[in-house]
Amino acid sequence: MNFLNLKRVGLLFAACLVWTLPSIAQVVEYPFNPDFNGDNQIFVADLIEVLSIYETEFTPEAIMVDGITLEEYLIQLNAAISAAAAGADGANGADGADGADGADGADGADGAAGADGADGVGIANIEINEADELAVLLTNGVTVNLGCLEDGDEDGICDTQDACTDQSAENFNAEGNGACEYLKWFIP
Repeated sequence: MNFLNLKRVGLLFAACLVWTLPSIAQVVEYPFNPDFNGDNQIFVADLIEVLSIYETEFTPEAIMVDGITLEEYLIQLNAAISAAAAGADGANGADGADGADGADGADGADGAAGADGADGVGIANIEINEADELAVLLTNGVTVNLGCLEDGDEDGICDTQDACTDQSAENFNAEGNGACEYLKWFIP
């Protein structure tokens, strides 16, 4: 490469820098900034603002540079660099018209319906059964016995059946007591 070509490349590079310097100082808008109050510090006030939008739908937006998307900005910057590198000194030509959008495709068919879920089981009735136990009748016909309403002697038999709840009785706390029985004193 001779000195004259090297000088042209240097001039093109300098022209690119001069053209892009104003672009470097452009306003950049980020789609999400956790510094809500813009004080360049993230503190509790910023956290409260983040929590106020917690569990809401979030759609990422494009990063904007001076009112255009970052992608468009980079495309324009690359085009300017390519034009400068090619040595195009002439005026830019007019933009061509955009092509028409194509028609939308037809919607797809609906998916097959899912199978019905199993029926739930609920409570049909709550009652006290013959054994003086609290019973729950379920909607599927099953009865669940929840135990005695009263079992003072804690023998696992409802007091209305074993009838002996006197702790001083001889048969207190025996399975199936029945009526209370007491020791009989006698003289030989």
